[in-house]
Amino acid sequence: MPDPVAHLLFVLVGVLIVAAGWSGGRSFSFPVTEREGPVSMEPRSWPEPAPEVARAVRAKYSGRQVPLPVAVRDRLGELFADAEFAEAFAVTGPRGWSPGRLALVTVLQMAENLTDRQAAEAVRDKLSWSYALGLGLEDPGFDFSVLSQFRTRVAAHPSLSDSRET
Repeated sequence: MPDPVAHLLFVLVGVLIVAAGWSGGRSFSFPVTEREGPVSMEPRSWPEPAPEVARAVRAKYSGRQVPLPVAVRDRLGELFADAEFAEAFAVTGPRGWSPGRLALVTVLQMAENLTDRQAAEAVRDKLSWSYALGLGLEDPGFDFSVLSQFRTRVAAHPSLSDSRET
């Protein structure tokens, strides 16, 4: 069986290549829903996995190979820091979902071949995803449309596009 982290990095490269092709050179504001304005972001470190989620993951996968999201969090920690996305987001407006976490959701989505709707549901329903993202059991997640808006935003923002090319 291939190394899960190597698989993740392979998928990440694919995500970035695909995202670069989606931009079309357009820029836009990044709404949480179509009715809201641009999203603000204050860079923060991801919290550690919630204790109840960590206990459940340890119990569920005791003696077995852990799923990719758990392996990624355990081996790589906070894979995508919010600060890397700071220039792409407004400083005022409603707070949006962590762009670092959305980046990891996008990578996991591609690794599991999920639609945006299925990936948003996985954030709400899968313990392994909650563990990787540092979410508690009560976290409501986000609307699936946020994923396509996030990908387009990343692909369209010059500072993020330049960092992918180096």
